[in-house]
Amino acid sequence: MKSKQNRERAMGDALLGIMFLICVVVLNCAGLLKKDKKISESENRSLAERPEFTIEGVVRGSFGDNLEAYLSDQFIFRDGFRTIHTGLKLAGGSRLQNNIFYGKNGQLMKNIDKPDREVLSGTVEAINSLAEYVKGTDEKAIYMMLVPDVAAIYPELLPSYAQIEDEETYFQEVRAGLAENVTWIDGISVMRKYKKEKIYYKTDHHWTTRGAYHMFEETAETFELDAEKETDYDIYPIATDFNGVLSGNSGFAAHERDEIDVYLPKVQTDVIVNYVDEQKKKSSLYDVNKLAAKDKYGVFLGGNSSLIDIRTTAESDRSILIIKDSFANCYIPFLVPYYREIVVVDPRYYAGTVAEVLEDYRIDDILFLYSGNTFLTDNHIAGFMTI
Repeated sequence: MKSKQNRERAMGDALLGIMFLICVVVLNCAGLLKKDKKISESENRSLAERPEFTIEGVVRGSFGDNLEAYLSDQFIFRDGFRTIHTGLKLAGGSRLQNNIFYGKNGQLMKNIDKPDREVLSGTVEAINSLAEYVKGTDEKAIYMMLVPDVAAIYPELLPSYAQIEDEETYFQEVRAGLAENVTWIDGISVMRKYKKEKIYYKTDHHWTTRGAYHMFEETAETFELDAEKETDYDIYPIATDFNGVLSGNSGFAAHERDEIDVYLPKVQTDVIVNYVDEQKKKSSLYDVNKLAAKDKYGVFLGGNSSLIDIRTTAESDRSILIIKDSFANCYIPFLVPYYREIVVVDPRYYAGTVAEVLEDYRIDDILFLYSGNTFLTDNHIAGFMTI
């Protein structure tokens, strides 16, 4: 009897093994037949492409690494397996995936990045060089606005075991290192003041338009903007099915949806938006075509571009240069009624220098507007700041 049970168990194990091998072969064959995807919309990133076989690549090991990345990225039914994998991790108690926390109330939060001290020091020194340069030529106002990441404002929503870097301390170190003629804007205080409101998306790392509006509202006086021009807005939800980058990158909250609002002033100021490197112009700050994409936050300015020149019909002769990351994209519309020209540069994509921009455009004010995580780790800023 025992021998028969052993034989049946062995046959069952063998059958299971054969079925597993068949599944592996079928999935791999199907993967070879399917067309490769260039972009993962759910993760908002480019996917690895099929590597070219070379003897040199095999010897150096790069071919094997690239092949592994390719097979991982182009695996058939990959998104479905990612969803199952993440669900199992959640069920097992894990609340961290790809450096993203699944917080209380389903709030997703990117971990606070620890800055590279050398990179951060170089960034601050480069900004101070700019401050010294404009001080010696014409007195341009320089402002520094760092927007805290959601984990810094809502630490109580982090999983109970989570330990994160102290972003506020890093901000204070940056502030202490800046030249006297760089005006610091306390973004942490503003965001804490309104933390009971929906100032961050649940599935994305960006602040909401409401968060950007409160920042503008609280800092307009610092920019010496005309208080009499205070604008009333109509608020429109232009998307109610936004599932952001944090969800895509982690697999968490795949069925959660955020709302994207736009604030349109009751008295409109016309604009011409010139995407300089792309050589295209538009008459709107919003690209509604992006609402059909996965990353609907791209509706603001059409996403990230290297250099944008916005001309307005504002009753003003002031101009501003904004050096920024994507957090600025939903903030910029609030400045339109107050500036005749807004020049926008993202150093991650722009190949030139700040000296060239200052030579090509007449600039009165300069604003650095970044999220904390980007500013503390971005190694492109110092290179752009070449004078």
